[in-house]
Amino acid sequence: MPSAETHRPVLSAVVVCEDVIEGQRPGLKSLHNIAMRYEVPELPFALPSLAVYARLTDARGRFVIKMECRSLSDLSLLWESKESELVATDTRQIVERTWKIRPLCLSQPGAYEVNILADGESVGRTEFYIGVGTPLPSLRPTLNSLVVCDAIGTEKMTGFKILYYPTTDYLAPQ
Repeated sequence: MPSAETHRPVLSAVVVCEDVIEGQRPGLKSLHNIAMRYEVPELPFALPSLAVYARLTDARGRFVIKMECRSLSDLSLLWESKESELVATDTRQIVERTWKIRPLCLSQPGAYEVNILADGESVGRTEFYIGVGTPLPSLRPTLNSLVVCDAIGTEKMTGFKILYYPTTDYLAPQ
Protein backbone atom coordinates (compact mmCIF):
# COMPACT_ATOMS: atom_id res chain seq x y z
CA MET A 1 0.00 0.00 0.00
CA PRO A 2 1.55 3.36 -1.01
CA SER A 3 2.29 5.76 1.82
CA ALA A 4 1.10 9.38 1.92
CA GLU A 5 4.60 10.36 0.78
CA THR A 6 4.34 8.23 -2.38
CA HIS A 7 3.08 9.82 -5.58
CA ARG A 8 2.52 7.64 -8.65
CA PRO A 9 4.40 8.72 -11.82
CA VAL A 10 2.62 10.49 -14.66
CA LEU A 11 3.48 9.74 -18.28
CA SER A 12 4.30 13.05 -19.99
CA ALA A 13 5.37 11.52 -23.34
CA VAL A 14 5.42 8.17 -25.08
CA VAL A 15 6.74 7.84 -28.61
CA VAL A 16 6.86 4.79 -30.90
CA CYS A 17 9.71 5.04 -33.41
CA GLU A 18 12.27 3.00 -35.29
CA ASP A 19 15.16 3.67 -32.90
CA VAL A 20 16.26 5.82 -29.97
CA ILE A 21 19.94 6.76 -29.87
CA GLU A 22 21.73 8.34 -26.91
CA GLY A 23 23.24 11.69 -27.84
CA GLN A 24 26.81 12.82 -27.29
CA ARG A 25 25.68 15.18 -24.52
CA PRO A 26 24.01 13.81 -21.36
CA GLY A 27 20.21 13.78 -21.59
CA LEU A 28 20.09 14.21 -25.38
CA LYS A 29 18.26 11.49 -27.31
CA SER A 30 17.58 11.12 -31.03
CA LEU A 31 14.21 9.61 -31.90
CA HIS A 32 14.44 8.17 -35.42
CA ASN A 33 11.52 7.67 -37.81
CA ILE A 34 8.58 8.40 -35.55
CA ALA A 35 5.46 6.72 -36.94
CA MET A 36 1.93 5.89 -35.86
CA ARG A 37 1.14 3.73 -38.88
CA TYR A 38 3.14 1.04 -40.65
CA GLU A 39 2.31 -0.50 -44.04
CA VAL A 40 3.82 -3.96 -44.50
CA PRO A 41 3.85 -6.04 -47.72
CA GLU A 42 2.35 -9.14 -46.10
CA LEU A 43 1.57 -10.82 -42.81
CA PRO A 44 3.05 -12.37 -40.82
CA PHE A 45 5.82 -9.75 -40.86
CA ALA A 46 8.72 -8.93 -38.54
CA LEU A 47 9.36 -5.21 -38.10
CA PRO A 48 13.16 -5.21 -37.93
CA SER A 49 13.37 -2.48 -35.31
CA LEU A 50 10.86 -0.75 -33.06
CA ALA A 51 11.60 1.42 -30.03
CA VAL A 52 9.43 2.99 -27.36
CA TYR A 53 10.55 6.13 -25.54
CA ALA A 54 8.71 7.12 -22.36
CA ARG A 55 9.12 10.19 -20.20
CA LEU A 56 7.74 10.07 -16.65
CA THR A 57 7.45 12.82 -14.05
CA ASP A 58 5.51 13.81 -10.93
CA ALA A 59 6.67 10.71 -9.03
CA ARG A 60 7.79 10.34 -5.45
CA GLY A 61 8.85 6.98 -4.07
CA ARG A 62 9.93 3.61 -5.49
CA PHE A 63 8.09 2.01 -8.40
CA VAL A 64 8.52 -0.95 -10.71
CA ILE A 65 8.23 0.22 -14.34
CA LYS A 66 7.34 -2.05 -17.25
CA MET A 67 6.16 -1.70 -20.86
CA GLU A 68 3.72 -3.98 -22.68
CA CYS A 69 2.80 -4.15 -26.36
CA ARG A 70 -0.56 -5.76 -27.23
CA SER A 71 -2.78 -6.30 -30.24
CA LEU A 72 -6.03 -4.43 -29.59
CA SER A 73 -8.08 -6.87 -31.68
CA ASP A 74 -7.64 -9.75 -29.21
CA LEU A 75 -5.51 -8.19 -26.41
CA SER A 76 -2.75 -10.74 -27.03
CA LEU A 77 0.61 -9.79 -25.56
CA LEU A 78 3.26 -9.38 -28.27
CA TRP A 79 6.12 -8.17 -26.11
CA GLU A 80 6.80 -7.08 -22.55
CA SER A 81 9.89 -5.50 -21.08
CA LYS A 82 11.84 -6.59 -18.07
CA GLU A 83 10.89 -4.69 -14.95
CA SER A 84 13.06 -1.75 -13.93
CA GLU A 85 13.03 0.31 -10.77
CA LEU A 86 12.15 4.00 -10.73
CA VAL A 87 13.25 5.89 -7.62
CA ALA A 88 12.17 9.53 -7.37
CA THR A 89 12.58 11.87 -4.43
CA ASP A 90 11.22 15.02 -6.10
CA THR A 91 8.02 15.26 -8.16
CA ARG A 92 9.82 17.65 -10.54
CA GLN A 93 12.31 14.93 -11.45
CA ILE A 94 12.04 13.63 -15.04
CA VAL A 95 12.75 9.95 -15.65
CA GLU A 96 13.21 8.52 -19.13
CA ARG A 97 12.95 4.91 -20.24
CA THR A 98 13.67 3.40 -23.66
CA TRP A 99 12.76 -0.09 -24.79
CA LYS A 100 14.08 -1.59 -28.03
CA ILE A 101 12.22 -4.46 -29.66
CA ARG A 102 14.16 -6.31 -32.35
CA PRO A 103 12.28 -7.72 -34.20
CA LEU A 104 8.58 -7.23 -33.43
CA CYS A 105 6.66 -10.10 -35.04
CA LEU A 106 3.20 -9.14 -36.28
CA SER A 107 0.56 -11.60 -37.44
CA GLN A 108 -2.51 -9.42 -38.04
CA PRO A 109 -3.38 -5.94 -39.27
CA GLY A 110 -5.01 -3.34 -37.03
CA ALA A 111 -4.34 -1.37 -33.89
CA TYR A 112 -1.63 -2.16 -31.37
CA GLU A 113 -1.18 -0.61 -27.94
CA VAL A 114 1.93 0.32 -26.01
CA ASN A 115 1.14 0.57 -22.31
CA ILE A 116 3.50 1.88 -19.61
CA LEU A 117 2.91 0.44 -16.13
CA ALA A 118 4.06 1.52 -12.68
CA ASP A 119 3.61 -1.15 -10.00
CA GLY A 120 1.28 -3.02 -12.36
CA GLU A 121 -1.05 -0.05 -13.00
CA SER A 122 -1.19 1.81 -16.29
CA VAL A 123 0.21 5.35 -16.23
CA GLY A 124 -0.34 5.95 -19.94
CA ARG A 125 -0.53 4.43 -23.37
CA THR A 126 -0.42 5.09 -27.09
CA GLU A 127 -1.42 3.20 -30.22
CA PHE A 128 0.13 2.42 -33.57
CA TYR A 129 -1.43 0.76 -36.61
CA ILE A 130 -0.39 -2.00 -38.99
CA GLY A 131 -1.84 -2.23 -42.49
CA VAL A 132 -1.27 -4.53 -45.44
CA GLY A 133 -1.44 -2.54 -48.65
CA THR A 134 -4.78 -0.90 -47.73
CA PRO A 135 -5.60 2.54 -46.31
CA LEU A 136 -5.69 2.55 -42.54
CA PRO A 137 -8.21 4.38 -40.35
CA SER A 138 -7.61 8.07 -39.77
CA LEU A 139 -5.46 8.72 -36.76
CA ARG A 140 -7.18 10.60 -33.98
CA PRO A 141 -5.18 13.31 -32.21
CA THR A 142 -3.84 12.24 -28.83
CA LEU A 143 -2.18 14.01 -25.93
CA ASN A 144 1.00 12.15 -26.87
CA SER A 145 1.08 13.72 -30.34
CA LEU A 146 0.74 17.17 -28.74
CA VAL A 147 3.68 16.42 -26.46
CA VAL A 148 5.79 15.41 -29.46
CA CYS A 149 4.94 18.69 -31.23
CA ASP A 150 5.85 20.61 -28.10
CA ALA A 151 9.14 18.73 -27.90
CA ILE A 152 10.03 19.73 -31.46
CA GLY A 153 9.36 23.39 -30.70
CA THR A 154 11.29 23.46 -27.43
CA GLU A 155 14.33 21.34 -28.20
CA LYS A 156 16.67 23.09 -25.75
CA MET A 157 14.23 22.78 -22.85
CA THR A 158 13.29 19.13 -23.33
CA GLY A 159 16.57 17.63 -24.54
CA PHE A 160 14.94 16.12 -27.63
CA LYS A 161 16.72 16.04 -30.95
CA ILE A 162 14.46 14.81 -33.72
CA LEU A 163 16.46 13.90 -36.81
CA TYR A 164 13.51 12.82 -38.92
CA TYR A 165 10.35 14.88 -38.92
CA PRO A 166 7.40 12.83 -37.54
CA THR A 167 5.27 11.04 -40.06
CA THR A 168 2.21 8.86 -39.79
CA ASP A 169 3.25 6.47 -42.54
CA TYR A 170 6.07 4.00 -42.84
CA LEU A 171 6.40 1.72 -45.85
CA ALA A 172 8.23 -1.47 -45.05
CA PRO A 173 10.97 -2.54 -47.48
CA GLN A 174 9.63 -4.98 -50.04
